[in-house]
Amino acid sequence: MRALRPTEAAAHSAAAVWRHLPTFRCESQNASWLPEQFTATVRLSDEMTKKLPVDAATTVDALRAKALAAYAKATLDDSRPAHLMCLKVVGCDEYLDGGIVVSYEYVRRCLRKGAEVALSLVPNPLASLPPLSSVPPQPPQPALASGPPSCSLSLYDLPDHLKLRVEIISAERLRSVLAAAYSSPRRGGACSGVWALSVRLGVYHGGVPLCDPVETPAAICDEGSNPSWSASLQTSLPLHHIPRAARVCFTLCARPAGGRAARDDEGAATSCSLGWVSMMLVGHDERLANGTHALRLWPEESANPIGCNLENATFDPSQPEPPVLFVAFDRFAVPVVMPPDEEFDSASAPEPPPPMPPRARRPGSLAAGALPSTQEVLRLKRIIEQDPLSPLSLDEKELVWRHREFVSSSPEALSKLLESCKWDDRTAVAEAHALLRKWAVPSPTQALKLLDAKFADPQVRAYAVERLGEMSDTALAELVLQLTQVLKYESRHDSALARLLLRRALRCPHQVGHRFFWALKAEMHLPEVSERFGLLLQEYLRCCGPHREKLLLQSRVEQSLIAIARAVQREKKSERIALLRQKLSETELPPRFQLPLDPRIECTGLVVSKCRCMDSKKVPLWLVFSNADPQGTDVTVMFKCGDDLRQDALTMQLIRSMERKWEAEDLDLRLSPYGVVATGDEVGFIEIVLNSNTTANITKEYGGGASGAFAKEPMAHYLREHNKSEREYAAAVETFAHSLAGYCVATYVLGIGDRHNDNVMLSKNGHLFHIDFGHFLGNYKSKFGIKRERAPFVFTPDFARVLGDKGHSDYEHFVALCCRAYGILRGHSHEFITLFQLMLSTGIPELQRAEDIFWAAEHFTKLISAALSSRTTQVNNAVHIIAHS
Repeated sequence: MRALRPTEAAAHSAAAVWRHLPTFRCESQNASWLPEQFTATVRLSDEMTKKLPVDAATTVDALRAKALAAYAKATLDDSRPAHLMCLKVVGCDEYLDGGIVVSYEYVRRCLRKGAEVALSLVPNPLASLPPLSSVPPQPPQPALASGPPSCSLSLYDLPDHLKLRVEIISAERLRSVLAAAYSSPRRGGACSGVWALSVRLGVYHGGVPLCDPVETPAAICDEGSNPSWSASLQTSLPLHHIPRAARVCFTLCARPAGGRAARDDEGAATSCSLGWVSMMLVGHDERLANGTHALRLWPEESANPIGCNLENATFDPSQPEPPVLFVAFDRFAVPVVMPPDEEFDSASAPEPPPPMPPRARRPGSLAAGALPSTQEVLRLKRIIEQDPLSPLSLDEKELVWRHREFVSSSPEALSKLLESCKWDDRTAVAEAHALLRKWAVPSPTQALKLLDAKFADPQVRAYAVERLGEMSDTALAELVLQLTQVLKYESRHDSALARLLLRRALRCPHQVGHRFFWALKAEMHLPEVSERFGLLLQEYLRCCGPHREKLLLQSRVEQSLIAIARAVQREKKSERIALLRQKLSETELPPRFQLPLDPRIECTGLVVSKCRCMDSKKVPLWLVFSNADPQGTDVTVMFKCGDDLRQDALTMQLIRSMERKWEAEDLDLRLSPYGVVATGDEVGFIEIVLNSNTTANITKEYGGGASGAFAKEPMAHYLREHNKSEREYAAAVETFAHSLAGYCVATYVLGIGDRHNDNVMLSKNGHLFHIDFGHFLGNYKSKFGIKRERAPFVFTPDFARVLGDKGHSDYEHFVALCCRAYGILRGHSHEFITLFQLMLSTGIPELQRAEDIFWAAEHFTKLISAALSSRTTQVNNAVHIIAHS
């Protein structure tokens, strides 16, 4: 096994990375919307600023030279060498270092929002660092053998008649789970305390069964005894066809042996699951499982064929130890090992093996046939264009596999080909591996779907990772949320994906490393991933150099805030703000630290007088931090303790992705996707968008209380109040139309529910945006048994009045924006479905099954009219105003 171990070379590499300034480049190459020229305000010293002209071709070096020349002209001091100075973003730990000015994310964000591009000319912080050795030390040799034993037998050399066989011996430590089953009404209610226990066995590859499940006879026992079966379960799976990523799943089933038991529709007693466990049939040492194993069970549920493939190693002194199942696999005279996979090297890859002769083929193992007929071509086209959620029928799989050479020129067809492969046929597996090397190369986005749980083969996953390695740091950082989730689908801790994430996190700690650390840490409380994520965290922290200290300070701040938030939640409502400010004043924070929300912002402490508690069930904290940059503004965030923010983080990531798709098509919808980061078990930070208010408050102030939810003027009055001139008001209305269109489309496409006027906000300059995404994918709230969100999205008459109602040019422009935005997203539907699919392992309540993911395909113009005429949203808004009055 190639162990994941820290090395001096890795630490040297990480130290070298920190010889680069933290920069954040823009991923989009579209520059058609950029102004021909704009002005950058550069602070030359504490007392001096200079406005300098910049165009689309101006380089950072040229702008720095202009700033130095302006400083020298004003002070008659030309002693500042250019290589010792750099341009820094005001208020952020972010720099412009090389390339053209408009290639930076900060500059483009300012230009889109019409904000000032504010920079500072500062000494280069890297200039004072000591030189780094140019030759990294040699890594130590691994202490353990990394390959199969010298005296072994190849799995492929086993005879065909040998099938996978497992002996189920016995189980222990069942008292606690049987007691729970005895007292649980959903498990059949009271019974005699005597149970009939059995063990069900299944073998899976990527969630697909490789053989029919088999089950032991029932063993009778009570709470005080241990069942014993000594039963040999024979499967139909030949040993020499076991794929590398196959896993065997065991479920301990129970039903009352006497008394009243739960019955199915036919009157038969139903069994329940007391626990489950799964393990890989081929271990990390490439050996086939053999001998006796004691497996600690995961509680209560049936075996999850794509869940954790390790036994339950959690230890909680306050809880009973988990049950243990004893099983035994067949032993051989020498270890049976899986032959090594060929390396992914297109230059030296051998030709794919010839197809098996007809008599040698297993049922369903199809050789490549002649060219498809016209009808078959049309069927293949439809199959390839199906979204990732559409399962392939047996006929469709046979068609794709039969014409695999024909469709190999289509990158989109690769996932369909791999779904069609019979992974319990080693010849088909070898051909699938060979086809990977000759297939039309998919884009990184297309390859992303190959990391879904159904693609369990390590070579397939390594191929997908190879494609992802082509992405820029900025693009990869946006996918860290998904990539850390699909680490759960890897068969081993040491995988190509784990190595890619570690390598890129160490190479770019400011973007990838920061997100990687918090994505792992946010789920360390989950026992099924704590071992794997803990190893990756340990490896990253050992090798990340100075970033380790920054993350440590962030974690200390987070832990202090958790303690304060919990104390405030326990306090009476009237005393909360006083207690909060007292606790914050007593807390010793580091003199300088970053927030997990954004590594670009450094803080020096809290502005306690501006901190307060929010009026909601979990009492989130409104916190204001002092910016470490004297020229920067205070940093305002919300800290939540008691809410799972992973769903909000996923929603904002998808909205940012939509925004990039629109921008690439020259459509600027002026969204304000704010930052969200989950940092632990129901803990995290949310960025506050200042100078904005909820539409509920606007309705109360400008529309007359709860009845204002049915008024048509409050939003228009609000914008008039803050945009006095006709020019300012027209600009605010234009911004309102664009951002409203963007969020109408985004919330509709994502199926976001629980929309009311307390979670729709409007800024003074017309930016509309949504917050608090507690429900998505069509999982809408109900009240009194009535689904409250009946409109496809929130577009009420008071919004329409800002646009001039139907027939007005602003209204028609809004409709056109909606239709165009929706059409652009339709062209990327598969990508968004993939992003959702890869998050199924999060455990988010509304994202548990593939059935939870849907994609709407209605005509958008009709939906706008439906939303406008829906009084459900207006009633919903009135309910919220009354409830919060």
